[in-house]
Amino acid sequence: MATCQLAVQAGSWSDIFPENQTTQQQSTVFMKKLLAIAISNIAYMRVLFPEKAFGDKCLEDLSLKVLKNDKSCPGAAQMIAWLKGVFDALDKKYLRMLIFGIQSGTCDPDSFLEMYTFRFSYNDKIELEIQSKNGKLSLISTANETKKATVLLLSRLVALMDTLRPLPPDTRTTMKLLYYDDVTPADYEPPGFIAAKSSFICVEGNPTKFRFQSVSTAFHSMQVTARGYRILTLHFLK
Repeated sequence: MATCQLAVQAGSWSDIFPENQTTQQQSTVFMKKLLAIAISNIAYMRVLFPEKAFGDKCLEDLSLKVLKNDKSCPGAAQMIAWLKGVFDALDKKYLRMLIFGIQSGTCDPDSFLEMYTFRFSYNDKIELEIQSKNGKLSLISTANETKKATVLLLSRLVALMDTLRPLPPDTRTTMKLLYYDDVTPADYEPPGFIAAKSSFICVEGNPTKFRFQSVSTAFHSMQVTARGYRILTLHFLK
C-alpha cells in the first residue's frame, strides 16, 4: 500500500502542529496531535476503516492520514471518542501508557495480533527557559529537535506499516490505558473507558518488537514501540 499522493503538496509544520511548545498548554496540544496522527496512520495502513474515514495531511514531503469524525463510519467515530478519553488522562498527567491493540475477532480479549505502545512522561516546568551564550532567550534548538524527531518518527512509522503482512479479515481494535498510580485517583477512568478485569496482555505467535525514537518537548516525552509477528525488522538509514 503506497501513501504518497502527487496531488498533495508539501505542508508546513504549522499546518498540523503548534509552531512552538514553550508552554505546558502548547506542549499538551502538540502531544495530542502527534498521538492522533500516529494512531490514524496505523488505522489507515492496517485498513481498519474505509478510505472515507480519513482526511489527508502533509508534513514536509510526508503524506499522512487523519481520522475524521464521520458518523457514517461508526468504528472511526468510536476511535475518536476513545482518543478524547485518552486526552483527558493526558491533560491530567495521569496517563503512563496507551496500548493500541489489533485482535482477532475470535481470540482471547487480552491477546493481540499487533500491539502499539505509547509511553508518556511529564516535566512539571511552567514554561520553557533556555539561555544562550550571550544571555538571551533561545528556543530555536529545542524546537528544531522536536520537529526533527517528529518527522523521523512519523516517516519510520509509515515505512514500517508499509511492510506488514495483511491482517486476517475478522479483526477488532482495543485501547488499554495504564496510569501513574501515585497521582491518579483509584476510581479514575476517563470518558469512554472502564476498569480492566485483567492486567494480562500477550501478543500471539513469536512477535517482533520495533522501538521508535522518542519525541520530547520541555514538558512531555512520548516513546512508541510496535510488536507483532507480522512486523519485520527494518534498518533505516540515518
